[in-house]
Amino acid sequence: MLIAVLAAWLLFPVYWLFLTSLKTDAQTFVYPPLFVFGPTFNAWSAVLSQSVWLGYLSNSLITTVAGSTLALLIGVPAAYALAFFPVKRKESILFSFLSIRFIPPIVLLLPYFIIFSAIGLENTLQGLILVYVMIGLPFVIWIMHGFFVTLPHDLLDAASIDGASEAQTMYKIALPVALPSLVVSFLISAIFMWNEFPFALILTGEESRTTPPAITAYGISYFGIHYNLVGVVGLLSMVPMMLIALVAQRYLIKGLTMGIVKG
Repeated sequence: MLIAVLAAWLLFPVYWLFLTSLKTDAQTFVYPPLFVFGPTFNAWSAVLSQSVWLGYLSNSLITTVAGSTLALLIGVPAAYALAFFPVKRKESILFSFLSIRFIPPIVLLLPYFIIFSAIGLENTLQGLILVYVMIGLPFVIWIMHGFFVTLPHDLLDAASIDGASEAQTMYKIALPVALPSLVVSFLISAIFMWNEFPFALILTGEESRTTPPAITAYGISYFGIHYNLVGVVGLLSMVPMMLIALVAQRYLIKGLTMGIVKG
């Protein structure tokens, strides 16, 4: 019963977005709100007929996938080194990575904007990807470090005795075993990047805009706010992450139990 109540509470905003997307402009402002009405798909056809929204989705996919992939390429070796190499003050180093997430985005916006303007990366997907790597890197390092420290040392010692280098041990022994944790790291990073708003709002232009800042302005016109259009684009923005999570569900559950919980 408790699970059903919690699920209903979590899914109600999605249900409300869906209802709103099927209403007319007039119906969205009716009070008390309408739960039973004649649905219309005018808002859906209006959004799907415009290629500009597909461009926003494409930009979000490019920046999210590229940022998460680069965060894995940088963070996994770093986590492996912190887990197995004789590094001084490991706890302090790990905390320093996590402390990046303590900084409010508004504090970093102006420095990033000035730097990107100086090197020609303002209003580009490349600049936003670099910022997203910074967002995803702490999650990757902490999750993968939590998994690596649980690996049996006998397994790694056996590879070393067979003549494998540290790089070979990591790529051929540790990473295949760590596949579920890799998927979890990628998904968590991707979720934060997909939903990121302040950096995407300030550091992008019309051609490089992603879905979060686009949603806020999409249904706004001189005549008011079209909440049915906002409902459509809000639902569409959820679809890619939901599909990725469903496809990777098996690895996600296994990775959470292997990496985060044990770490």
